[in-house]
Amino acid sequence: MPKYTQIFTQVLQLLNWKLFDSIVNKYEGDRGAKGISCRSLLATMIFACLARSDSLKPTVKTLETIGGSLPNLGIERVPSRSNLGYCLAHRPSEIFREFFEAYASTLSKKLYGKHKPNRLKRKVFSIDSTVIPLCLSLFDWAKFHHRKWAAKAHTLLDHDGLIPSVVQVTAGCEHDAPVFERMLDDLAWKLLSGSIVLMDRGYVCFDRFRKMSDMKLIFVTRLKKNMVYEVKEEYRHPDVDGLVSDQNVFFHNQDGKECSELRLVTAKVLVRGKETDMRFLTNSFTLAASTVVLLYKARWEVENLFKSLKQNIEIESFMGTTQNAVEIQVYASMISMLLLKEFKEVSDSNRRELKLKSLGFSCFVTALRPNLFRSIPLDIWLQKPFAPPDDAESHGQLSLFPPGILGQQTVQQCKISP
Repeated sequence: MPKYTQIFTQVLQLLNWKLFDSIVNKYEGDRGAKGISCRSLLATMIFACLARSDSLKPTVKTLETIGGSLPNLGIERVPSRSNLGYCLAHRPSEIFREFFEAYASTLSKKLYGKHKPNRLKRKVFSIDSTVIPLCLSLFDWAKFHHRKWAAKAHTLLDHDGLIPSVVQVTAGCEHDAPVFERMLDDLAWKLLSGSIVLMDRGYVCFDRFRKMSDMKLIFVTRLKKNMVYEVKEEYRHPDVDGLVSDQNVFFHNQDGKECSELRLVTAKVLVRGKETDMRFLTNSFTLAASTVVLLYKARWEVENLFKSLKQNIEIESFMGTTQNAVEIQVYASMISMLLLKEFKEVSDSNRRELKLKSLGFSCFVTALRPNLFRSIPLDIWLQKPFAPPDDAESHGQLSLFPPGILGQQTVQQCKISP
């Protein structure tokens, strides 16, 4: 029988390690390193994410049980707990952030056009943040509320494949709007002209709207209740289900002067079993009103991403207390998420060819976790992740108990006395 490497080794081989090494050299990440390298650190953190290892000791002890297979996994040697903690605190987190963004850009091109509302040819992004609770006494840099400490992961979701494209980690007290303002300056290369950005009411600001319009970006958001506007023109759309109104409106600042001209679409939306009027703002006067409503509905995919991250990948338990350690673990979790997304797409395409129903994301990750160290070709496992191992995979493994002992014991235990 031909021998194959373990599934986890095949997972790591799909990463562009040449690009990762160039980024490490750029930031001099391995300069003066006496412990594990940045490559070993990334492989260790990906393993911790996929195996849901939530602290230093379980991660190190699990790697010790693997023993001689570590070089095949891209890990030079088993790090000690103090060594791993020191690396998390001092290795530049920019290495992992830049590698994550490069991998996300490559994967977005592979998944172009998938999961996009109305099959739009434009790039569609959603921006939002999620709160990661932290311990008040340990994470002194992550102030959130009076008695709560937390970090925030500000995430830009790419709807080509529903993958996280850009992530910034800040203290929980930082508001979403100014962080997105800084992200706009850094994302001119990613947010191409004509791209659509979906955001909730926390990002509403007329100066930001003007800046996005200057960048030739289209935004879709919701109207705040206290915003004052004047209707300039109303468009009529006969026979459009659920559409209440489509208007061209002017907004006024505190001095009563006109400050912005936008489009206001009002539609009936089903919320918790009840029809509710929702008002949507956009700077595009060419998109169909129904498309504007569907675009904002698609913004909920970023919330589904946060739910998947917290349910399937260990992103709420951290192995270090510094901001650098938290950032490295968040970026490693995002890289793991991209790997799982890529495998999920391959698995779905293979199952469609076999006329099988595609798996849910949580079900797929649950199937992968106990098979990380199984020696089988990855493409074969992706076709049938729940198939039992063949007899050839046992390699002549002998039984721990002599034949018949377990059966005799079971019979004796099941006998009922008269």
